[in-house]
Amino acid sequence: MDETTLDRHRCRYPRCGRPFAVVYRRSFYDIPVPHAVACPHCGGRDVVLAATGAVREHDGTYVLPIGYRFATLEA
Repeated sequence: MDETTLDRHRCRYPRCGRPFAVVYRRSFYDIPVPHAVACPHCGGRDVVLAATGAVREHDGTYVLPIGYRFATLEA
């Protein structure tokens, strides 16, 4: 069974700034690898660092929106 981990980020575009989560397969590597992601709210593109070995397309890194209600509960 694959294990996944989740990192919270915020969109860096000044007009958006909303939170989202990057979900990826956990790895034994200590060195973060850059992953290109897009904000699920505004579509703004960014690069996030994730310590994962999921570098092939079928391994996948997923970006999920975090709603206002969830962001305030977890903060």
